[in-house]
Amino acid sequence: MNPADAEHLRAQPGEAPAKKEDPSKRGEADDRSEIQRLREEARGKRVEYLRSLNKELPEMVERWKAQFPRVESIHVLGTLYIYRGMNRGEYIALMQQGQDKIKNDEMVASKCTLHPKTEQLAWVELPAGLPTTLADLILTASGFGAEDAVPIRL
Repeated sequence: MNPADAEHLRAQPGEAPAKKEDPSKRGEADDRSEIQRLREEARGKRVEYLRSLNKELPEMVERWKAQFPRVESIHVLGTLYIYRGMNRGEYIALMQQGQDKIKNDEMVASKCTLHPKTEQLAWVELPAGLPTTLADLILTASGFGAEDAVPIRL
C-alpha cells in the first residue's frame, strides 16, 4: 500500500485526509523571496555605485530605462559604459550608410552608448577594440544572437 492510500484510510469518516505541505513548493517560495531580496540588495548597491561616479547617474538610468526597452552596462578597462539596444529602424538606417565594419561599429556604439556621452568619446584615442566590443553588446541587446533565444527542434 502506498503512503497516500494509508493516509486516506486514517482519516475519520466524512473527514478529508490531512493535506501535507509539499516541501519542494515551500522551498520554491523561499527561493523566490531570497532571489527578490538579493535583487533589491544588488539594485541598492548599483545605485550607490552609480551615484559615486556621478550624482545624477541613478536618475539618468531610470529615465533611460523608461525611454528604451533594454538598458545595460559593462566595465571595459576600468570604465563604466551604459548602453541601450536599438530598434530595427535605427539599425537599417545605420547599415544603409554602407560603411565598412570599423565605421559601422563606431556608428552603432556612438548612437547607443548612453554613458559616457558619445560626444565625449574620441574613438581614435580609445582602446582599439572598444567600439567593436560595445557594438557587439549593443547588437546582442537588440536581439542579434540573443543569449535567451534558444531554438527548439519540432
